[in-house]
Amino acid sequence: MITLRHCLAMQSGLGWRNDMDFATAFSRAADPVAFFFGDDIEVVEDPGTAWVYSACDSQMVAETLRTAIGRPLTEAAREWLADPLGIREFKWPRTVSIPGAATWRAEIGPSEMWLSPRGLARLGFCLLNHGSQGRRQVVPRRWLELATAPTPGVDGPFLQDFYAQIGVPPVRAMSGYGLHFGLKDFDGHPVISVAGSGGQYAFVVRDLDLLIVQTAGLAPGEGDAVPPSQAGLDGGVDIALDAILPALH
Repeated sequence: MITLRHCLAMQSGLGWRNDMDFATAFSRAADPVAFFFGDDIEVVEDPGTAWVYSACDSQMVAETLRTAIGRPLTEAAREWLADPLGIREFKWPRTVSIPGAATWRAEIGPSEMWLSPRGLARLGFCLLNHGSQGRRQVVPRRWLELATAPTPGVDGPFLQDFYAQIGVPPVRAMSGYGLHFGLKDFDGHPVISVAGSGGQYAFVVRDLDLLIVQTAGLAPGEGDAVPPSQAGLDGGVDIALDAILPALH
């Protein structure tokens, strides 16, 4: 049985392929839930036993949450996060930015949320402060502890090998993965990483009381050896390790 926890941990056991052709086919599916449980994708591992970076798992989390609360995720995100954190503007569509993509019932789980640098920074400060905003606990502290705990077996060497197998150069300083949170190590400092496509990221370094945020618009170019989202994250890690951290010390 595949559970919500399996999808949050990207351990559904489904054979998601990290290539553009497969992602395009998924984005054009009229019903992502039917795709998830249909013949387009096979169960290749027992749920909870193997980690694969999977947009399908992320979308199942979005579809499940929307069904559970009975309203658009944009409304819930505004009530639960944006308004309490003072994020005035954000956009979360229901169509992936791929030509021919279908419009789904739920917002796009694996990508497509648009935030300004200040909005992303407000979200990052909430993470830095264990889910609190002033005296208000916006996100349950216990949930963040669970979500940012490393998944057993998904450590730096595992991630290096995983990305090598799909032909993507690994990002520096990877140390693990939680429930949709990346984990890094900046010269002995644990880091919670929130990263998006095209060079968007927030690095939360609690033991230094440090938050680093970048937004960018890196677009794919013909013959790119490294996907632009990966290049943007690589550049952010380089800046953090080679410039910001030395300056703090």
